[in-house]
Amino acid sequence: MRSVDTIIVGGGIIGACILRRLTEAGHRCALIEQRRAGLGATGYSGAMVRLAHPTSAEIAAAGVGLRAYSQIEAETDGELALRKCGHLYFGSLERLETILPFVQAISPQACILSPQQIAKRFDGMDVTVEAAIFEPEAGFADPIAFTRHQVLQALRNGAMLCEATEMHHLIVDNGTITGVTTSAGDITASQVVLASGAQTPEILETQGLRGPELWSQRIQVGQFSFARDTANWPGFVDEDRALNGLPGPGPSQYRFGLPTYQKADSATETTACPNHLARTRSTVGDCLPEAKTAQSDGALCHPDCYGHEPIGTIGPAIGGPEGLFMATGFSGGGFKMAPYAADRIHQFLC
Repeated sequence: MRSVDTIIVGGGIIGACILRRLTEAGHRCALIEQRRAGLGATGYSGAMVRLAHPTSAEIAAAGVGLRAYSQIEAETDGELALRKCGHLYFGSLERLETILPFVQAISPQACILSPQQIAKRFDGMDVTVEAAIFEPEAGFADPIAFTRHQVLQALRNGAMLCEATEMHHLIVDNGTITGVTTSAGDITASQVVLASGAQTPEILETQGLRGPELWSQRIQVGQFSFARDTANWPGFVDEDRALNGLPGPGPSQYRFGLPTYQKADSATETTACPNHLARTRSTVGDCLPEAKTAQSDGALCHPDCYGHEPIGTIGPAIGGPEGLFMATGFSGGGFKMAPYAADRIHQFLC
């Protein structure tokens, strides 16, 4: 029987960052992933790393991610790097002026732009908003490559990787975690971290655990082609419309995400939501009118774990056995929060 200190369930970017953080601290860790690391919700992620959020706590947490991914760029000599497309955070001028100092504490180049300045700076990106915080250091990553890198670094520090392996049950003795049963045999450990994304609600239910309110929600990102070159357009978030945008793979392509508010039937569901592309286009058109005539190129769809906490559910499992921890419920924003989640789990376990 294999034995480690900590088992991490879920090989997305959250689990990979936790694995690396703990192994660097001297923990003997095993990562259990039912497919291959990075190929679940992480692989469908826009992987945007940006700072501006409604609260200073969220901004600080995102800042941990920005610094960590910059470190990966340095240690790979630029082979892995954020594509520094920049990012706009739309909102009222009053609200943005409140948030800006916290953003500038991490990224001094951040500033507030008017719609006129946005259109001039970004090739006719005409937006009907009051203002936006612009972060020139923000960008997006190749989520699978970054995840695999974190796993590789952990393996070099002695971690155990169990891909193509399903976790069946937690092993609990007198209210304390002693390991897990898997499709590849039992593994003993005194600590288990659920970084299991969209599977988390099902795992909690199967194990008979109450836990926080979490659910698996369908995410859909629509891709559109514009009649103009959008290659230098930054990403954006419009909190009031629950809308986000990200540069697409082609010079005139752009991607838009709008919540579906639909629970997923399974943790691997990839079917598109009926009529959601039309709803996305309509909502985008309220702040970016040119999107109303853009050509639809389809959508990327995958579920993720949603919850009520803005930075995710991180820490000991409520009502669970001693030694069970959670790092999940990031509501589609897990990539930028993964290094922060890893630091928090490390603090709990050390």
